[in-house]
Amino acid sequence: MPQTTRPIDKATSTTLVAGVTNVFNTARFSPVTVTTTAALAFSGFLETLNVQCDTIVTATSLNVRICFDAAGDLPVVADIAGTLVAGLTTGTSSSVTYKLSGLCLSTSGTAPQQFYVFFSTNAGTLRVISTSLTWSL
Repeated sequence: MPQTTRPIDKATSTTLVAGVTNVFNTARFSPVTVTTTAALAFSGFLETLNVQCDTIVTATSLNVRICFDAAGDLPVVADIAGTLVAGLTTGTSSSVTYKLSGLCLSTSGTAPQQFYVFFSTNAGTLRVISTSLTWSL
């Protein structure tokens, strides 16, 4: 049986999230809006999440929680931890990419779908400068 591939789309938020600490905080999230051609609620696969950071103090890993709501009460996937990968010339800039590969069915019933990505560190602080979510239908 031939394997089928799904076209990958990307949605990015450049909302700055300063003061990320070792505790999830409902005031510190990145809103990512996924827009599809269908006027219906989002029903697709979340593929990857990439988070770009700077102003890193002591942190070596970043935890994320993706939710349907800004209060962080409707998680889409379980919390995920990832190692911050420092830049080659600037140690206070880094990124981390998470492989999600999970089916996601929207609870909103309408399009576009808003996802809220919350952050916490293992120690210290950092600032999130962009959050990109890749997805497919």
